[in-house]
Amino acid sequence: MRGISRAVAARGVQHERGIGFTDARGGCRGGAASAAPPTDRPGTRGATAFGTAAVTYLAAAVVLWWHVWTSHPAAITTCGCGDTSLFTWFLAWPAYALSHGHSVLWSRALFHPGGVNLLANTSELAFGVPLAPVTWLWGPVATLDVALTLSPALTALACFALLRRWVGAGPLAFVGGLVYGFSPFVVSNLADAHLMAGTLLVLPLAVLALDELLVGSRLRPVTVGVLLGLLATVQFFLGTELLVITAMGIGTGLVLVLGWNLVVAREIVRQRWRRVVTGLGAAAVTGVVLLAYPTWFALAGPSHFAGLIWPQLPPRFGGVALGSYVDTAGTSPLLLALMHATGGYQGPSLGNPVYLGWPLLGVVAAGLAVFHRDRRLWLAAGVGTLCAALTVQVLRHPLAPWRLFGHLPVLEDVVPSRFIAVVDLCATVAVVVVADRVGTWVSRAWTARRSGAAPGPGDARPSGAAGRPPWSSRVIGGTAALGVAAVAFFPVAAQVVPDSPLTVVPVVVPRWFAHPQPGAGPGDVVLTIPAPFTLEQGAMTWQAVGGFRYSLVGGGGPGSVPARSGRAGPAVSLLQRLATLGGAPVALDARAVTELDTALTVWQATTVVIVDQPDLPRYDQPVGAASAAALLTAAIGRAPHRADGAWVWTDVANRRARRVPERALASCAAADRTGPAGVGTVARCVLAAASGTG
Repeated sequence: MRGISRAVAARGVQHERGIGFTDARGGCRGGAASAAPPTDRPGTRGATAFGTAAVTYLAAAVVLWWHVWTSHPAAITTCGCGDTSLFTWFLAWPAYALSHGHSVLWSRALFHPGGVNLLANTSELAFGVPLAPVTWLWGPVATLDVALTLSPALTALACFALLRRWVGAGPLAFVGGLVYGFSPFVVSNLADAHLMAGTLLVLPLAVLALDELLVGSRLRPVTVGVLLGLLATVQFFLGTELLVITAMGIGTGLVLVLGWNLVVAREIVRQRWRRVVTGLGAAAVTGVVLLAYPTWFALAGPSHFAGLIWPQLPPRFGGVALGSYVDTAGTSPLLLALMHATGGYQGPSLGNPVYLGWPLLGVVAAGLAVFHRDRRLWLAAGVGTLCAALTVQVLRHPLAPWRLFGHLPVLEDVVPSRFIAVVDLCATVAVVVVADRVGTWVSRAWTARRSGAAPGPGDARPSGAAGRPPWSSRVIGGTAALGVAAVAFFPVAAQVVPDSPLTVVPVVVPRWFAHPQPGAGPGDVVLTIPAPFTLEQGAMTWQAVGGFRYSLVGGGGPGSVPARSGRAGPAVSLLQRLATLGGAPVALDARAVTELDTALTVWQATTVVIVDQPDLPRYDQPVGAASAAALLTAAIGRAPHRADGAWVWTDVANRRARRVPERALASCAAADRTGPAGVGTVARCVLAAASGTG
């Protein structure tokens, strides 16, 4: 927050930027160390700067996804598997729903028959609905690629807008926006298609709106409040978790601002409180009007979740070690191997998503010491430090601050490490402000040297005929400012640049799912092996790319928790264990057959498909297929037929479970443990054993 009162300015410290409320009649509005006039006023020059920044950020995003845009954007992305498959589905459904008259908030195409509540999941409707024309024309994979490309560019542009308001140096604001929009946190999330965590455009814009409310006077408070309400609405449809994190981060800043002004500038509080209360009230009203129904739908609507989103994880899971902020180690080889095998980013490596580095922290610390009167620095450092403390692992540190919040409703589902989104913004702002102050001091010093004076580092009084240093001084000062920014930001960029462009792979749809099939049309419910409620979630991409011709048993996300499947829960757990562990420790017995038989009834399944196509990627190959085939044959009571690289049971509703000796089930499944090629043999073995029992 910027600005100081006219009374403070009268004491001869115009260069000092205050926090929060300012005298509405004036005060210091320029940059803390800005030699040039403010550059955030409307006009051709400002529009040109924003246009140039937008084009450059978009070009950088294209470079990040170069292998997509130089090949086949409609058929290639990070992976047609894992969480990427989940987001492909969520981006595809709104276009299908809008063109077929269905709800964009709920669907029975996934998790049949209970359906899926898109607002209770990371559905990304803020991308899916506006990009529906892309889906109609080129398909959901293209939509995902467009969203992944726009995300860092929009985040960078939003940060650029905030920094342009706070510093006078356009190049510094551009660099700061670039670093924030393409930070390790953003890129690592987008590599796994986590749009809900990698799209951070709302946070800088919300801070910008609050700066106008607390300090500015260009817009009416009601207008600013409405804009804040609209930003909250956009963030709700981008990701509710980041909405909570944004609210907590901004709330922390507001508390610090209010506390400071109540202690040292009560007169300013009395001057501005009506504007602030009016604006925040308008924001609250706007948010309630726009989000009341969506919030109810997410928390209490059909197919909503009760309790912890991921109850199988330890409470308050997901923090980071403080040492991670300066650790250059990236994703571990073990985790990368798991991602390659089960679905996730298929590249060779990823940088540390929380990395800031000692150089950046050193620049901020030095800036606080030298420019200790600049309250923007203290605000950014204060909010950043408090939010960094919230990321500390609760499980390892008994005094971790998140213990105070992690047990509360709604907050219990927040992954604390994602407060890094706020930490990164604070770090970016602090570095840019320090660099701006250094650049101005160097510029003033160069000018003063030529005129015989010698200003100190804190002196930012105007110089030159119109308060503007000579051209040579501005060049030298700007070079110094960019040098400081380079020292802080270069190690951060080094976490991203080696992995760019990101690795992408073709989205391969098995032949059986690539075109209409008997048993996979309107009214049909398909269970796939691998089932999508395991880590192998490719079946959701197959359904979405195919145009939602049928409904799918199971799905990804929190709905895959076995406890949420009712009577089908034991079968969900069984299939998850089969896929994860290769079938070895799963008991192949009458109980397992009964669990599958019950689940097929609950799911109203009409078709079961075991993919048998050796040329598919490893993550689309069914693990434990032989065991699954043995149990399904016993539960359905007949053998599957082979068609287009798959083993298929149709008319599953008319089944008759067979009683098979447990030893025979295990023996038949063990006949082929090398993959799905022996499904037919396993099925015949099971039926023969069932016939032998009479």
